Amino acid sequence: MLGPAESLVPPPNSWISVTALQRFHIAKSFPPNSTSTFSKIAEACSIPESDARSLIRHAMSFYIFHEPSPGVVAHTASSRALARIPPVEDFIGFISEEMLPASTRLVDAMIKWLGSQESNETGYALANGTDVPMMKYISKDARRAQQMGRAMSFLKSRPSESVQRVLESFAWGNAAEGLLVDVGGAKGTVAFELLRFLPKIKCIVQDQTEVVKDTETPDDLQERLSFMAHDFFQEQPVKGADTYLLSNVLHDWSDKHAAQIIGNLVPALKKGARVVVCDRCLPAPCKLSPYQERKQR
Repeated sequence: MLGPAESLVPPPNSWISVTALQRFHIAKSFPPNSTSTFSKIAEACSIPESDARSLIRHAMSFYIFHEPSPGVVAHTASSRALARIPPVEDFIGFISEEMLPASTRLVDAMIKWLGSQESNETGYALANGTDVPMMKYISKDARRAQQMGRAMSFLKSRPSESVQRVLESFAWGNAAEGLLVDVGGAKGTVAFELLRFLPKIKCIVQDQTEVVKDTETPDDLQERLSFMAHDFFQEQPVKGADTYLLSNVLHDWSDKHAAQIIGNLVPALKKGARVVVCDRCLPAPCKLSPYQERKQR
């Protein structure tokens, strides 16, 4: 035992099995309410049985699948969620393909571009060998852009990310019957919630072309909801809306670029228009336990 030094050695393989489950669609290889075997799963996923066994047993240590008897694989609540809820798989794919490789190069980027706030001087740029910002780089690949859009929608659908408190506490006034622009609204998850809370408001959801492409509008919202391709680093094209919403957008950007995103709204603002920011706020130091604060930071 290394004493306190042991806690400084994080397990480097913690995401390997989760990534493999997503990439090979292992959770979908047998029905949620049944069992299977390593050999059957390997055959269904076109991977060697030895790999399937190692990966799944590693995942079991995170309570994803369990082995009720030797060689028999059964679902747990987590693996069933992976099989049944498509955006969960998209979120894991986004993390494993985009975020994890970038995180391994973050410190390298800090050394190379000391103090930079530029969106193309990042760990992501080094990991992908590009000088293009992440969002623009992903937008060139339809599959990855769609995956990112669904991943963001999944994040915004979680109770901890819900805009319900904003909906209930914000003084909407006449804006409750006006036009709202959801800037960077991904697949419209927040807009759906907002439109059902405010039955007379209309909404335009804006995001990158590949994100909003082929997005389906629920039948009950057809007359009040539309999607628009827009890069929020360009001037806002919808002039005179009552409300412009930035939900979980600004925390992804440096102060310089966050200011630019907000600044691009200014030419579109009419007198009395509101810009609503719904985002994460870091707790004051020493107010939460280290475990709770870790989630925020």
